[in-house]
Amino acid sequence: MRCANRDCNAMADDLMSGSLKLMEFEMDPGDRLLHAAGGFPICIARTRYFWLCERCSRKLTISRWNSSGVILEGLPGRGAPDRKPSSQERHVVNRRGGMYGAA
Repeated sequence: MRCANRDCNAMADDLMSGSLKLMEFEMDPGDRLLHAAGGFPICIARTRYFWLCERCSRKLTISRWNSSGVILEGLPGRGAPDRKPSSQERHVVNRRGGMYGAA
């Protein structure tokens, strides 16, 4: 597993260093459930683990996972007082063929 930050090539030798996050793929609410005839609805949203290395997790967090890829945002207070990350601090990572095949 590689760091989710596209600018970093760190490999996950030790998952305890850094941050590991289980993300659910963003999709329309109506598409999340499969309704079986006579049975209970089943959530079909895909989930996947993403990892940020220790160095990247000090300044970034994994925000979302959607059709654009993994969206990373800068942590507040890392370089500037509490503020929302600017557009330059947002990273979209599109890693295909990861741990569970095509994403």
